[in-house]
Amino acid sequence: MLTLITFKPGLGVSSPSPFAVKADALLAMSGLDYEKEFGDVRKAPRGKFPVLKDGERLIPDTGHIQAYLETEKGVDFDSHLSTE
Repeated sequence: MLTLITFKPGLGVSSPSPFAVKADALLAMSGLDYEKEFGDVRKAPRGKFPVLKDGERLIPDTGHIQAYLETEKGVDFDSHLSTE
């Protein structure tokens, strides 16, 4: 099971971090099962969120999360696009 580790909701939004919101949107668009976990950013790799946990593997940073979903999980976020 994939787990998105991020900040707790705040400031009237699902996360005060736009990067965490993007990672959550990517996972929702991927169609993969995942859960959210709220963690301590001081214990996160690189000291920042979001972090994707897949088993024992930790993938920090939204760009790396997207690349991981595409290469390791076979998600194609651009499949709906045409050459135009």
